[in-house]
Amino acid sequence: MKKIITTAMLLLVAAPLAAQEKPASPKVTYDDHVRAIFREHCFTCHNQSEAKGGLALDSFGKAMEGGSSGEVIVAQDIESSRLWDLVAHIDTPTMPPNQDKLPQPKLDLIKSWIEMGALENSGSTAKKSNKPSLKMAGPTTTGKPEGPAAMPENVWRQPSIYTDRAAAVSSIATSPWAPLAAVAGQKQISLYNTDNGRLLGILPYPEGIAFILRFSRNGELLLAGGGRGAHSGTVVLYEVRTGKRLMTLGDELDVVLAADINPSLTRVALGGPQKIIRIYSTEDGSLLHEIKKHTDWVTALEYSPDGVLLASGDRANGLFVWEADAAQEYLNLQGHKEAITAVSWRGDSNVLASASEDSAVKLWEMNEGKTIKSFNAHGGGTECVRFGQDGRLATAGRDRVAKVFSGDGKEEKKSPAFGDIALEAVLTYDGKRLIAGDWNGIVRMWDLEKMEEVAQLPPNPPTYEMQIAAQQTAQTAAKAKADEAATQLAAAEKSVADKKSQQTANVETLARLQKEIADLAANTKKADDEKNAQIAAIKQNGDKQKSLEGAIAKMDQELAQVVKAVQGAQEKMKNAAAQLTKRQTELKAAQTAFATAKQQTEAAKQKEAAAKADMTKATDAATSAAAALKTSEEKLASAAEAEKEALMQQVAENRKAADAAKTAADQATSLAAAATAEVAKLTKEMEAKTAAAKQLEQLVAADDAEVKKQTAESQRLDGERQQKADAVAKSKADLDAVKQAIVAAQAKQKQLEGALAGYAKETQQRQAAIKQAEEAKAKLATELAELEKQKGERTAAVEATKKSLADAESTLTKLKAEAAAYAAQPQQVSADAPTETQVSEVAK
Repeated sequence: MKKIITTAMLLLVAAPLAAQEKPASPKVTYDDHVRAIFREHCFTCHNQSEAKGGLALDSFGKAMEGGSSGEVIVAQDIESSRLWDLVAHIDTPTMPPNQDKLPQPKLDLIKSWIEMGALENSGSTAKKSNKPSLKMAGPTTTGKPEGPAAMPENVWRQPSIYTDRAAAVSSIATSPWAPLAAVAGQKQISLYNTDNGRLLGILPYPEGIAFILRFSRNGELLLAGGGRGAHSGTVVLYEVRTGKRLMTLGDELDVVLAADINPSLTRVALGGPQKIIRIYSTEDGSLLHEIKKHTDWVTALEYSPDGVLLASGDRANGLFVWEADAAQEYLNLQGHKEAITAVSWRGDSNVLASASEDSAVKLWEMNEGKTIKSFNAHGGGTECVRFGQDGRLATAGRDRVAKVFSGDGKEEKKSPAFGDIALEAVLTYDGKRLIAGDWNGIVRMWDLEKMEEVAQLPPNPPTYEMQIAAQQTAQTAAKAKADEAATQLAAAEKSVADKKSQQTANVETLARLQKEIADLAANTKKADDEKNAQIAAIKQNGDKQKSLEGAIAKMDQELAQVVKAVQGAQEKMKNAAAQLTKRQTELKAAQTAFATAKQQTEAAKQKEAAAKADMTKATDAATSAAAALKTSEEKLASAAEAEKEALMQQVAENRKAADAAKTAADQATSLAAAATAEVAKLTKEMEAKTAAAKQLEQLVAADDAEVKKQTAESQRLDGERQQKADAVAKSKADLDAVKQAIVAAQAKQKQLEGALAGYAKETQQRQAAIKQAEEAKAKLATELAELEKQKGERTAAVEATKKSLADAESTLTKLKAEAAAYAAQPQQVSADAPTETQVSEVAK
């Protein structure tokens, strides 16, 4: 056991990883995985020693066998496995009881186990699913008549027996094509219109109690099977239109509990406590077959809509399908644990529904007899199941309710609870209403859309005498209502006229007030427009004032700046003029110095010229003396000795003269060089003074230009100052005008606001008056509409009461005539009355 639990836990932990890696899904088995979950959560209540609901889960075989309501695990079919619906909290009662839903990993294991084939152990192999489908092809209905569907016509409405309290409802049937229901009672069958709940007729059944009612597939015949317990049992066929008894079949020694007629109306099958199914011919009443397969009371019988098969069930949970013509066994349907209470065929003959005291309703397919769907319809036991024309199922059970299920077994509707066990439930021909009856003899009909009770269909309707008395009371009440309605109509008409007069006066008042409101609105609009214009003007002038104030402030700043600039320019002009005067003085001194330097330079140049002339003269003399010296020296050199002394003296004299001449030339050259240097010096000084004078001339010119510039700038700025001063003065004048305009507009605005306040007050007064008038109008309109409605209702009531009175009088007359005619008739059909031997042509 520890190993099983450990393995289960490991699988739970590994499950997410397995989902990520997506390997081949491992087998999930009862022994390895599911038993541990069942042991932890289920074995306490569902074990072989204490199997609640007949279900034991501590054994694989017992778990697959199911409980008292049938199998709860359908391999490879999670939707048909009731165990899954309970543990997953899809259906009730939720399991385990009084606990939270099992953890999701455990639920996933249980689901995987069922979907993989509900394997017992790792060596088991999932069998290929042979599960049949509900969606088998075939027509949904058969036997629809060509003309109008049969409804009772002039059928007696006198009950065979009337009691204050009806017996348990033994059977209810509805026509497949008409709004007609048949309800079994004591020695009678009541026919009701399912559209309005009216009694249409009563068919005597003196044989006892009809335990089974069936309309033929074409709706023309009604079969009633029943009798007296441990005494006798028969089947009677009635013609629906006339209520005529067509034939009586069977002579059982006990009641007939189950019976049906085939679609071709040629055979009737019946069964009961004698455990035998007998099949009779409707042509001559002869017994065609006896089926003795059942081991207990036959409790359910029905031919398939196509007439091919016959289904039967018994009190020992035996459920069989027979070949209808040959009466040979076709299928043995095993699965229910308790008595079979009802069988019903789907319209296509492919699906059979069975109900049982084990609470289950099972749907079977007819190829191999496999269960398509099994579900617990009613706790404690399901007493009835019937297919409707639309394929839905109506059921009733020991839980005291009737239900409607979809064709695949999903609960759609549930009736309020009866006071006792719900025994019968059927759908009407159109599927819009559900009819059900209980052990107390109460038969109720509900509208399925709103699940509201619309009528009761008692199995023991009142007698003609009681109906006449009730109708006389109804006639008297109708007369009183008619008189009352006429009185109320007259009062309503007077009230309408009074209200209309009030409304007319109120409408005139409203028109006058609305005109006054319109005039006030026009005046208000005019004053408001003027006020808005003044407000706009104030705003515009305010904006203009702000703009002017801003502009003036700016211009004041600019004017101050200009004045300051003028002062600066004038100061600059004064400084420039002073600088010009100073520079002119400096220029004059420079010019004087230049003239002096020029004179000195000219004198030096003259002196230089004289020195250069002296230098040239001395140089020439020196040259001549040198040449004479050279000549004398040459002569000395070539002279004779005699001449040499004289020549030597001549040479000496010439040398002295040459030296003196050279000295004089050198001195003259030196003086010339000095004179030249003086000229250069003076020239340079003159040039410097000339440059200084020129520079001063340029500076004087620049200063003069600056003086002129500053003078012009000062004049310009002074002009600008004047312009700005003029602009400031003009803006201040404009500002004064704007302020005056604002004051005037504000005064006008105040005046207009006073006028508007007056208009508003008057308008408010008119609006209050209009509101009152409108409220009065609305109230009057509502009251008038209500009065008109009441008048209409009173008119309709008068017509209705007149019609009701006429209908009551007519119904009373007809009832009296019908009662008289009934009283004049010979004694009604008794249990000993001879039976018909032929089915009428009309019925066929």
